[in-house]
Amino acid sequence: MEPATLCKIADRVFVMESPFLGDKLAETRSFIAEKLLNKVLIFNLEDEEQFNIDQDLPNVVSYPTPTGCPTALEGIIDICSRAESFLSTDPHNHVIFHCKNGKVCWDLLF
Repeated sequence: MEPATLCKIADRVFVMESPFLGDKLAETRSFIAEKLLNKVLIFNLEDEEQFNIDQDLPNVVSYPTPTGCPTALEGIIDICSRAESFLSTDPHNHVIFHCKNGKVCWDLLF
């Protein structure tokens, strides 16, 4: 079972709210290491700099998106291309979309 910070939305695709809220970072890091074997590509869509997600979790690429604003079309195209490429490289790879509360991620994906 995934930690409270992660929500599985498709096979090998998760949405992650901030693991820094409440002290959920250790649980999230453990799940990524033990269950997903660190075979993840995390797309950070959060624009806030108060947390340093790329130092706390593995394999993070950032696409800063201001809260309440859509991701630029060029960013969406690049994210989709990178996610598809990463997933097709290994059947055990997973992608995780991170944003503060999951809403921006849902808006991007659907």
